[in-house]
Amino acid sequence: MKATWGACAAIVLVGVSGNQARQLADVVNPKVQLAGVEAHETHASASLLGQFRMSAATWLYLHADLYLHNGVEMRPQTSTEQHTGQQSAVAGTSDLGQGEGTGETTVIPAANQDFRGWIGDLERACGAYKDMRGHTHNPPETAIPLFRLMTTVDPSFIPGWTMGAMIVARNTTTGPQDAVKFLKRGVEENPTEFRLRYETGFYLAAYSRSLAQAVPWFEEARKLAYTRHDLSPDESDSLRDTYRWLALCLRDMGRKREQQLVAQEGIARFSDDPVLLRLVRNG
Repeated sequence: MKATWGACAAIVLVGVSGNQARQLADVVNPKVQLAGVEAHETHASASLLGQFRMSAATWLYLHADLYLHNGVEMRPQTSTEQHTGQQSAVAGTSDLGQGEGTGETTVIPAANQDFRGWIGDLERACGAYKDMRGHTHNPPETAIPLFRLMTTVDPSFIPGWTMGAMIVARNTTTGPQDAVKFLKRGVEENPTEFRLRYETGFYLAAYSRSLAQAVPWFEEARKLAYTRHDLSPDESDSLRDTYRWLALCLRDMGRKREQQLVAQEGIARFSDDPVLLRLVRNG
């Protein structure tokens, strides 16, 4: 009889535990929106072929970066490294953008930051390593074919379009026009991506001084991102710059009322931005 009661108690306990486990299942393993999978072929990562394309484009991008940095592999700094004031590998030139390398360091650590002793010395001697503080780059123009290839392999790979356009624009004669053509192809491939519209407007305004042509691109970028509150740091910077450039263009075109409205909307998202604050106060 005792054995029977023990068995019944065990069954009850298993049932209770199983029920509790089911209740915790949604907490431990919450349901997520599988937008990429549901999109099927409309997103690069939705199929095996799409995953291959995305991986191939990422591989090409990493190797382009490796080539530009003379074979030295870089990585983002950890939060601890940033908080302790460890110096990042900021470039000594602005050919890849002002402050390129900020927040990055070498994958192989420097001797004064490496606890491994002789093992670290051996890796620095045998691997592709050098101090990248104030570093220079290989000629960026020679990497253009890699960027064209990566955007062909995976048209949804946004860094390929943005970095590729920046390098294409370095040509002092036809560069800005070619960069705009390159970005327009990116916009056609990514109709809901606001960063490519911002970049197109930027090259029209900053390089060609075609303010009237640039404004519609900035406006479309602003509208696409207006309801977005899940922006990555990269996307947030692009949206802030969209508001800045749009307001500046409207000011220079004499459209002061519209300039004020855009700057005020921008401040609602970026309350401490000095450029937008000045555009609201002084016009």
